[in-house]
This record gives sequence, structure tokens and C-alpha cells, in this order.
Amino acid sequence: MVLFETEVIINLKLGTPSFSFALGLAMISRSVTRRPCPSRSEFYFQSVLAESAIPANDYALTRMIWKDWSPGFESEVDLQNFIRCVASSENLKAALGYYRAAWGSGPRMDSYSALETKALEPLSQPVLYLHGRDDGCIGAELAESAKNQCPWLTVEILEGVGHFMQLENPSLVNQRIVNWLL
Repeated sequence: MVLFETEVIINLKLGTPSFSFALGLAMISRSVTRRPCPSRSEFYFQSVLAESAIPANDYALTRMIWKDWSPGFESEVDLQNFIRCVASSENLKAALGYYRAAWGSGPRMDSYSALETKALEPLSQPVLYLHGRDDGCIGAELAESAKNQCPWLTVEILEGVGHFMQLENPSLVNQRIVNWLL
């Protein structure tokens, strides 16, 4: 299983020694709290104001978040692709729904709750967790803390990339995944 920090941060409930448990511990540890974690943006996304603020001023908030989460990454093409995807109010609500469900303020599906409960169990297979060193959303300390709690977890902190590592340096990300699988 290969995980990126944006995928595994969904479930933060404390339980048995599992990935969720490790992330929960990491989230509350002093070493991680240097950087707001989850980011202030994720909390802001809970508000109904987000639905009007995000598209305002030619998506200025989104541009700011991208610069904060992946410092030095400039890709107008990727940003425009994102903007096209959330241009309709329905799509924007769906995108925000991810954050709202993850942090408990949005509607939840029974199937999601079942997966979340399953995530409290220790995993039986090895897991590769890739995390960008320059991630301005979720500090790399979170990945290091999770590694200490999960012996089956291989953590790789990728230098020179941030939160959007698969866009910033797809060759590096692909290489790490392929090398881990071989």
C-alpha cells in the first residue's frame, strides 16, 4: 500500500497501534505543533464562508494556499485544472465535503464510517508513506512520529517537494514507489 499524507490524514481517531493511532499521536505531540496541523485552511474549509471565499478574486485564497503548502511550486496549468474542476458550486461543495467529512462537520456515509473503523486496526502489509519535506500544510514531523508507532510503515521524506509532490516532481515520486515495490 502506498500512501501520501493527504490520503492518510483523513482518519485521526486514537485506537490500537495502527496508522490512525500513530497519526493521532503525531497530531497532538509538541514536535508537530510548530506548524498548524491540520492547516488553518482545513479548519476554514468547515465554514460556509469557504464556498464564497475560495472563488473570490480569481481564486486568490487557493493561490495563497498552494504557495503555502508547496513553497516554490509554480504551475499555472495545474492550478487552472483545479479551478476548472471546482468552478461549479456543486463541485466546490464536493471538494469541501472531503474536508468537512474528515473533520466531522459534514455528512458521512456508512461505508466511510466502516472504513474509518477498519483503519483503527494494525495493518498486516507493509506501507510506504511519502511526505514532502517542504509541506506547508502537514509538517514532515508527522510522518516521522507515525513511523515510530508503526513498525510496518516505511516513511520516506522527499526533499525539494511540498504538499503536491506528485505534481511538483512526478519522476521522483514514481521512482520511489517503483523502487519500494521491487
